[in-house]
Amino acid sequence: MTAETHSSGTAILLFAMPEGFSDRGEEARIAFEEELKKRTAFFASLGHDLRTPLHAILGYAEIMQAELMGPMPEVYADYPAIIHESGTDLLLLVDDILDLARAEAGQPRLDPEPVDLSASAESVMRQLQGHADRAGVTLKLKAQGEVWAEADARAVRQIWQNLVSNAIKYSDSGKTVTLETRIEGGAAILSVQDRGAGIPAADLARLTQPFAQASGAKAGTGLGLSVVRRFAELHGGELRLTSKSGRGTKAEVILPRASEADLSPLDEAAE
Repeated sequence: MTAETHSSGTAILLFAMPEGFSDRGEEARIAFEEELKKRTAFFASLGHDLRTPLHAILGYAEIMQAELMGPMPEVYADYPAIIHESGTDLLLLVDDILDLARAEAGQPRLDPEPVDLSASAESVMRQLQGHADRAGVTLKLKAQGEVWAEADARAVRQIWQNLVSNAIKYSDSGKTVTLETRIEGGAAILSVQDRGAGIPAADLARLTQPFAQASGAKAGTGLGLSVVRRFAELHGGELRLTSKSGRGTKAEVILPRASEADLSPLDEAAE
């Protein structure tokens, strides 16, 4: 176990496979697995302790936004939206940490079902619209109607949130972030394209590793893309990154397409 100091000054504990692990036999393997289980249990407990007050903060921010208890003084009118946006960002970070810990311990939470990627994109766009407005960025969706993937709905939403949040962060005011959904053969594909400065080719390969950031990157944890990649792989898919200097970056997530048999019950329910 080693300690790494983040740019914010926070010390982060990193667990690595012991050197010579393969030569230490069954006893070492069991000890390592137990350490992973303990860490996962710790993060699960920490996540619960953080999520509970965060949901309270978000709830009160929504009450203030709706002015359910009376009108807000004009000088504070923008504060509830900012509080809600910051709380949502922090909640996403907590979820990212928990999901990485679970995946590393071999305990991912996935419940695959037919998910409409286009509807999920629209929901996340509504959630992040205030964030985009404050950054002067336009959000645009290109969709082939309903695009159904066989995936975990929560994971799909988290993929969108991470990719769109990153794209907004690295886009200059006046630029457009484009979300797209489409079907290609047996795959359902979602993508996010920004028009930022682009990512150096040398950085692309390592950006999907936890805590990795591009050269000259803005402040952040470096967890988002690693979570997106992990979710894609757990679904049997992949994350593809392409970038051109001065023209922006595109992230594509390839997921399995929902079968007609899986969609039939949904069509019958709609009727």
